[in-house]
Amino acid sequence: MAAGATSHEFTHQNGTYEVLMYQPWAVAIQTVTLTITTLFVITGNIVCFLVLMRTRDGNEVTRLCMLSLTATDIGVGFLVCIPITGATAVNYWPYGDAFCLGVAGGTILLSLGGIFVVAVNVERYVAIVWPLRSVTYVTIPRARFALGMVWIVGGIFCGMYCFLPGRKAVYHPHFHTCFVDPEDPEKKDVFGVMAAWIFAIVPFLTTLILYSHLYLIARRHARQISVMEVGHLNNRRVIKKSDLKTATTFFIITAVLAFSWLPFSTVICYEGLTRHEAHPLITFTSEILLLSNSYWNIVIYYFRNEKFRQAGRKSVRQCFRRGGRSRDNEIEATSRVVGELPHSGNQRVVITPHF
Repeated sequence: MAAGATSHEFTHQNGTYEVLMYQPWAVAIQTVTLTITTLFVITGNIVCFLVLMRTRDGNEVTRLCMLSLTATDIGVGFLVCIPITGATAVNYWPYGDAFCLGVAGGTILLSLGGIFVVAVNVERYVAIVWPLRSVTYVTIPRARFALGMVWIVGGIFCGMYCFLPGRKAVYHPHFHTCFVDPEDPEKKDVFGVMAAWIFAIVPFLTTLILYSHLYLIARRHARQISVMEVGHLNNRRVIKKSDLKTATTFFIITAVLAFSWLPFSTVICYEGLTRHEAHPLITFTSEILLLSNSYWNIVIYYFRNEKFRQAGRKSVRQCFRRGGRSRDNEIEATSRVVGELPHSGNQRVVITPHF
């Protein structure tokens, strides 16, 4: 039971499995899995954010979108992953009512990551489909305005989700986190279902449509280039490696987005409409998949984007070099100061590194 936080009032349908998931060995496995996921999310996105802040040789609009996406993922690590891990380890909510409401609202606000993914994809779509006009269509001021409006609208929806009459923050033991539910346990959670559609399902469908169109364009361009290169000798329809890589990257991002978001959104919609708990194992698995999306994006960017990979390596090398230079300078300065101190002939001066 939660300490200071109201527990959910869903209908239980999985008594045997629920008892199994709360066994000590099962709790340990869940806690370790969440801890590893949390470390990946936080460290990976902090490094990604620093790389994006230092990298200026790419598209500025894309960089701004990626900064917003990475900021939400960092927030997920601190405001969602860490509390969930702690609640899973002790098997109750130890943080109180106020933090329960904060986590519930923060979860909604940080779900804007799905919108920012769409923003990146729309910007890339315009750049590919209308390369000459994209410079005038997608400008930096317009991008900043659009991203700012996304944050504002998301904040308004978050406020409505949390503070509309007839709703309260409750702790869901099977999710090990808090959501804002209707006070009437028989009433359908319309806002929870809306959030699942707005932040997960609609972005996925939009992204799927964009990528499908881009994939068709890439194939058509590749076929045209192939015909121009080989003439009428064999007329083979071969996709060039560059076009194939672009289309494959689109497919990977779409697949990861669907694989991460849709199971959790399906569970939320099911529980919000039926007021019944989903299978505990399905619930935990969907939650892990959702949280892992926050670091899988970084893995995809690293392996599929040469500029991002080079900038990441350069940033890491600079950090180590700066640390090494700072250490050498500190020892040198200490040696210089000690060497300048007055001392008599019988005094013994020992210069040692300062730790």
